[in-house]
Parts: sequence; C-alpha cells; structure tokens
Amino acid sequence: MWIKAGVQLERLRRRAVRGAGDGAVSSAIDEANAIFANLEAFGVVTRTERVELGRSWVRAYARDRVGSLYRAKDAMGVAQLTWFLKAG
Repeated sequence: MWIKAGVQLERLRRRAVRGAGDGAVSSAIDEANAIFANLEAFGVVTRTERVELGRSWVRAYARDRVGSLYRAKDAMGVAQLTWFLKAG
C-alpha cells in the first residue's frame, strides 16, 4: 500500500507543478490529503507522521514550482511558495 501511495503522491505533485491554475493545484492537494488520510486510517502512518508527510509533500511541490515562477517573473507566486518553504 505504501509503495502505491508513494507513486500516486509523486504523480499528484508533478500534476500540481504542471497545473496552470489554482484549480489543478487545489485538486492535487485534496487528492494527496485523501491518500494521507487513507494511510492513517489503515494504520500505515500515525497522525504525526501524516502531518509531516503532508508538509514534506508541500515543500517538494514548492521547490519544484518556484523555478518556473522565477522564470515567469511571478514575484507574488515566488513569495507565496517561499513562505511554504520557510514555514516548514
């Protein structure tokens, strides 16, 4: 179950990075949260681990996305993602 979830989470992160709008990102985040919830429900991870996995997923997304925002000269987007990286 964990390996399948890891593959799904990686696909979701890539989809969110490629996503053109907030809808794609929100959808990917919602789906990732559902995967984390299932892992917790089946006892694969604890609540604390689930929270840390979610934070790691968001940090990885932010790191992957920030480069394209720099290239697009999207200062507000860079600032928002940088906040996620600092908050983690």
